[in-house]
Order: sequence, then structure tokens, then C-alpha cells
Amino acid sequence: MAFSVSTCSRGLRAVVVVVVVFAMAAGAGAASREAQRALLVVGMTDEASWRDMAYLAAVPAAMRVTGDSPAVIGIDPSGAIGREVTDYLGRYRPEAVFAIGMAPGAKSPADWAWTVIKGDSAEAVSCELAGRFWGKCAGAVVCRQDDYGSALLAASVAARLGQPLLLCGAKGVSDRTRKTLDALGAKTVLDIGSRPVGSLGKGRKVVPLQDAGAAVAWLKTNGLGCDYLAIANPFDRTGTLQKKLSLIAPLVAASRRGIVVPLDYESHWMTPFETTIPEGKRPGGLPSGSEPVHLGTATFGGKKVRFAIVGVPGDRGEPRRIHLDINGDGKFGAGGEGPFRSSDTVTVGGKGYTLVASGPSRRRRKAPVTLKTSAPTAQEVQGRLKRIWAAAGRVPSYLCIVGHPDAVPFWLWPDSPRAETFVQSDVPYANADADPFFEINVGRIIAENAQYATLHASRTATYDSLADPRWSNSVGFARWEDSLGPQFANVGFYNQYLHTKHDRPEVKNDKPLAPGARRGRIRREGTFHAYSPLKNVAAITHGAHSWYMGLGETYTVEADVLLSPCVVESAGCGPTALHVDKKFISVVSRLFRNGAVAFHGNAVPSPAPHQELRYGFWMSVLGGADVGRAHRDTLNRKMLTVLEGNQLKRGGVDMRTLIARHLYGDPAFKMAIPAARRVAPARVEIKGDRLTVLGPGQWYVAQIRVPEDWKRWVDKPLYVLRAPGIYIRAGWCEDEYDREEVYTDVALTTKRKLKAITQDTKLPSPLGWRDKYYVDENADGTRTYRWRVRMADFDQTTGRIRSKADRIEYRLKE
Repeated sequence: MAFSVSTCSRGLRAVVVVVVVFAMAAGAGAASREAQRALLVVGMTDEASWRDMAYLAAVPAAMRVTGDSPAVIGIDPSGAIGREVTDYLGRYRPEAVFAIGMAPGAKSPADWAWTVIKGDSAEAVSCELAGRFWGKCAGAVVCRQDDYGSALLAASVAARLGQPLLLCGAKGVSDRTRKTLDALGAKTVLDIGSRPVGSLGKGRKVVPLQDAGAAVAWLKTNGLGCDYLAIANPFDRTGTLQKKLSLIAPLVAASRRGIVVPLDYESHWMTPFETTIPEGKRPGGLPSGSEPVHLGTATFGGKKVRFAIVGVPGDRGEPRRIHLDINGDGKFGAGGEGPFRSSDTVTVGGKGYTLVASGPSRRRRKAPVTLKTSAPTAQEVQGRLKRIWAAAGRVPSYLCIVGHPDAVPFWLWPDSPRAETFVQSDVPYANADADPFFEINVGRIIAENAQYATLHASRTATYDSLADPRWSNSVGFARWEDSLGPQFANVGFYNQYLHTKHDRPEVKNDKPLAPGARRGRIRREGTFHAYSPLKNVAAITHGAHSWYMGLGETYTVEADVLLSPCVVESAGCGPTALHVDKKFISVVSRLFRNGAVAFHGNAVPSPAPHQELRYGFWMSVLGGADVGRAHRDTLNRKMLTVLEGNQLKRGGVDMRTLIARHLYGDPAFKMAIPAARRVAPARVEIKGDRLTVLGPGQWYVAQIRVPEDWKRWVDKPLYVLRAPGIYIRAGWCEDEYDREEVYTDVALTTKRKLKAITQDTKLPSPLGWRDKYYVDENADGTRTYRWRVRMADFDQTTGRIRSKADRIEYRLKE
């Protein structure tokens, strides 16, 4: 059966923004790449209601009028909006606003008069939207309005096809829905969900699609591939801490011509179960020794299971071990009962769980220890995704994870085989095959609540319409980061601002001074001034001590300073950590609420080797890559370091920093670059059996701002070497500063099978490669040969280039 996405006869040029009203304060808007703009707003409460489903029907409607930049935001049913939404409206400037599900007497925001879409049910609203924005359309998508998970998928499919989504009641298809299909002239209807909607009338071809796998297979059959997946958990509508973030999954997918994959797990994250240290005989099946045994009872899917947490005999830094009495015999020695370590998974009652033993230092032998369980496991989620890839016939380029880890879990990656600690990460989701390199551009979207999620998603989708030279040609550097200026200037960022810890408001201290306290000491806020130039930039790159509550001396979780739609990147320790606070409080969520569109940073304390990931990220972004591709590129570069250091299995600082690097935001988002490069980057040229690595057109020597921790260098100059197309490796050295090496990388993708690669150009040490390359096999039958090339040797204490390479030749042998 052939299917066309161009069968709808009436096109609208206005951009529609559906406002969904929440009892919380949030919003989202829609923008078009065309001259006219419109906004759809949907009134929505904090609780689950029919307005949630109306929001989903509004997504394909917004896509219909904007082409590929849908904006749909949720606000209070009264029409009241916060300063964040006001700021967005002022940047987007819609010419038409449409409102859905507002309370009686609700008033539109000042200066933004709206047209009301009538209807007091999801079914009625979906029929109104179809009639208003389509007129005639040869196809439509239908779904039961009591099946939220299927509706997430259905909204994305309808948007992908350019068709309306009609939501049907649990008792069957109403006369109004049939009449709407008649008025549309819809001859083909996709019925999405495991439960059919019912009779749709005579003369129509009904195609049942039970789930996401069936949907992507149908798209493939009809020549409509899918290269972007957004995954969300419908359980978050009622069962997670931040409710209904999944609402934005169809909006994010629609803006990228993608599809939503509803995971549909009853999930939980790090549910704690306490222990006690029993008196008497040690339970059977546990290792002997002097280490105390901590006993407790955990619940696995309704089944109570006794567990034990105990140290390994002799300790020696070995991790605590977890033992489960799954069969209930009072012992811990049966098959499948352990021992397990933190981050291991176990199956109980046919369901997978991730285990974590949490407690204070092992030196406090009798201090309380807690078992924490999470479900589903990240392995289960990836298994579900692989089935979708198989149905689609390809691995997608993009994977957007929507929600906190209590909706879609992190991977737990052990620091090393012996370590008790682990890193929470999305990085393994980027790997689609057996080799260690990464194929998928992965990002995660989080938010303080669903309304702010819709605002963030719409801001990202309409970014091209928001660009304004007053901020889009500017860049901000914060605290210790001040060496990237020439690379930004090379692509047209002419307005650069350097933020220091003193560029924050002073705080008056009305409290009496404590005995012995110094008088006259100035205290400052954690966030920069509301009039700081840093609030009007396209990118912020930051370096200072940080944590999940704030970017050091720059921005905090309590900040109310609004930002332009910027990309934020930080060298700080732990700003992307979501496991520290039980309520998932995060400076990233606050940045997204106040205007930022993407964040790249660390989940754990990160030493100097993480600089390789930072500068590699900006190298790709300034080269025109979207943030997801830049993130994947820099992970693959870092993997070369991991492999060279044999850290893939045994662990190490490079592996830890790789796993801990997170991208938050839509991975397909691309930052506006003001101009083409003036200076050529380091690059690769291939001709026959010759591969040539060419050095950058210009090197830049910069004197850096020395971090306060580098005490030997606070009053002495230190320099770094920078260039377009170049990234760095860094490590703390005996002279007590981060010693850097500068590289470019080669990623040669070809169908050829090479027997050998040799460097023909003779160079002084340490320039050139390490006489080693790695092969990354690709799903399409090609392979990528990867290696790194050191391009210069630089003295950071004098600012002198000792040696550099402008041209390096390699021979490819088949």
C-alpha cells in the first residue's frame, strides 16, 4: 500500500502554539521558519486529565502550521503565565495564538490575544483541530483517549505524516469523530494501540499498529524512515516525582521528523531498604570473616526477599557484596542469589532490578548500610530499543531520553572491577554494537516540572526563529575558562565577555557577626547580575568548582536571571549529577527553565583528563555539528585514549571521565554559527592510497587565568596552545598544573578493508601518531579507522612552540 504525506490539500502558513494549562507554572511555544508565527496553548492541571491528551493532539496541529518547528506550551488554566513564558513570547513574537482547555473567563496574556479552540474533552478538541487546520486530508491517525502511552506514539506518527490525531472514547468511536473523518475525506486511518478504537465507518482502509515496533516497520515499508527516536515512560503521568515530562516527547520527536517509543514500565529509582547488624550466628551461604553482616528485607515486585550486605574477607578495598535469599530457605548460597556488587542486575519474579549497596566509609564497620533497588534496568531499556531498531531496519542517528532516572534509568557503570563506587551515565545508550565506539547521538531532557519541560522543548524547536544578533553573535566565558576566544572569533562570534567571581551581586549581611569574625568581608550571590552580559550570549563555557546545586561562582539552582537560548558547557565537578538529591534538584533544570537549550558537563568530580571531552565538544560544535553529534564525536575521541591506556575493562581515570560526561537537551539541536571559518582547521584529505593530515591555518597562544588551586602558579604566567580543529589531552603534572598535549583525530570511514596503515612523514618526537589505529565496524557494512595525531609540542611555561607539523602523510595498504 503506497502512502503519501502530501495528500492534505489545505496548508496554513501561520505558526500554531497550543498552550496547555497546568496547575503548575510552565509553558511551551511553537515557531515556524516562515514569516508568520503562531502559538498554541493548552490549559492543564497538575493531575492527569483530558487536557494531557488534548496537548498530544495539538502537537501534529502545530507541526501542520509550522512545517517543522512546532511549539506547544502548558500554562495555568486561568491564563496566568510566569516571567519565563513572557520572556519566550517576547523573543518569539507570535502573530496568532490558539488556546485549548482554558478555564471559563480565562484571559490571554497581555498583548497576545488568542483564538479559543472549543471542546471540553480530548475527543472534541482533536476534532476541532482537524477541522480548523487540515480541511481535507486523505489520511488520519486515531487512538483511544484512555491509552496515554499509545497516544504518545500516535501523536508523533501523526506529526511525521502531516495528519491529524483523533482521540476516541473508551466506549467507541463517536458520530462526531466519524463525521470529522468524512469531512477530511480520510481514506486511510492508522489505528494505534493494542486496543482498537472501534468501527470508523465504511469505505476506509484501517491499518492497526499495536506499538512502536509496528509503527516504525510500517513507516519503513512506506518509504518513511525514522532516524530520530524519543523515549519516554508513560508511567510518569502519575508515578514519578516530576509528573508528565513525557508529554514533550512527541513535540521533540515531531520537530526532528522522529517517532516516540513509549517504554511503559512501572519504574522506580534507588528505592532504599535499611539494614541492621544481627547478633548471633552468621547466616549460611555468606563468606566467613570478621566483616559485620548487615541484614534487611527488600520488596521486589511485591515479593519480600531477605538480603545481606557484607564486606569481602580481608577487605583490601574490595567492594561490599550483596546476597539475596530469593528462594526463601533462610540461606544465601543458592544459584542466582549472589554475591552481587553495586551496579549489578538481578532477576526476581521475572523482572530485572539494579542493585546498589550504599553506606559510609568501610572504616566505619558498624555504621548503617542501605540496599537500593531500581527498575527497569538500563539493559532492559536498551533491549527494547534494539527491537525497535530491528523493526526499522536501521540504528537511528539520534536518541532523546525524556525524563529523570525514575522514569528512564541511567546505566550504573563501575569505576573498576575492584571499586565500590560507580558512575551514573547515559553514555552506554550511544553504543549500538559490540565494539567500544559509539554510533548514536544521545541526549536527555529534564525539567523542574511538565510546564517548564514544554517551554524548553518549544524553545528548542523554534530556536531558528529566536536568533537575534543582540545575543546570537556573542559568547561568554566564566571563571577559569578563557582560552577558547580565538576559536569562537574564527567563526564570527565577535562579542566576548569574561565573567569573574566578583561579577556577582553583593549581599548585605544583617546577621550579627560571630565572635572573632572578620568585619568588612564581602559576601556575594552565587549567580551573576541580572544585567550581566552573560545573560545575552549564544554559548557559555565555564570552569570552576561545581556541584549539582550550581556552577561555581556563576549560576545556582535558585537563580531567577533569565537567559538567551544558549548552550552551556562546564568543566565543573558534578553539575549533571541527578542521583545526589532525592527530588532531582539540578542546576541544569534551572538553566533550562530560565532559557538555556543544551548543557554539556560532568556527573562526578572530574580531574584534568576531562578537558579532552570539553575541547573536543566545542571543536565539533564550532565546526557546524549539532550538540548530539559533537557529544558522540568527543566520546569516540576519548575512547581512543581509553583503549591506548587499556582502561576499557580495568577502568581508569579516562574511562571514568568518558562515562561521566552527559549531554542534556535535544541531541539534534544545532547552535547558530555566525560565519564561515576564517582560518582553516586541522583536517584530513584522502587521495587513493594516501591520507594527509593538514595542520590548522593558524595557532593561537593564550595566557590562561590560573585557577586558585594551582598555588605555585598564582603569580606566574602559564600558556596554552589552541587552534581550530584541535583538541587537547591534559593531566596534572609534577610541576602542579594541567600539562596539555594538542591533537587532531582521523576517522576514515570506508568500505575498503585495510591491512596496514603507515606514517610516511618523519617527525621529531613527540609529533605524529603512536603507530596504532583502531577499527570501528559499522552496521551499513563500512568500517571506520580511527587514530589520533599529535600536531605540536608546546612549552606552557614560556609560551613557545617547540615543534609543529603542518603536513603528515599516511599510506593505506589493502
